[in-house]
Amino acid sequence: MNADKSPRFPVALLISVFAIACGQGNVGDPLPGYVHLVADPPHAGIPVTVWFRDPGGTNLSTIFFEFPAGDPILIVFPGTPGNSALQVNDDPCDGEWAILSQVETDVILHLDEGSCRVGVVGSHPFGSVHTDPQTEPKLRAR
Repeated sequence: MNADKSPRFPVALLISVFAIACGQGNVGDPLPGYVHLVADPPHAGIPVTVWFRDPGGTNLSTIFFEFPAGDPILIVFPGTPGNSALQVNDDPCDGEWAILSQVETDVILHLDEGSCRVGVVGSHPFGSVHTDPQTEPKLRAR
């Protein structure tokens, strides 16, 4: 007969309950999505600085990309899932796109004299179509 009256739980059950309880409180950040952005025309006639910004707002990211006149404009960069938009130099661009976790969204940047707009061309799992290296950003000091 068991003289100890305390209930006995299988160790596996205790470990499972602990893992479930701890896992629910430790939800991490979502995995990033990626943007693969090219310009139309592919080369700007003037120096171009591209900023990510919030759609419909004026909050610019601290990350930006600079392209000298005549260089091809190509950005491959991770982003936090959500909606995104662009600003080129001092002009907010028309249009926006969604960044989805582990998805690469193909975006085209239309550059016209004095204006810009973006449009989604398609999307696919990251790295399954393009082999372009990630673009090196610059960071604005706050």
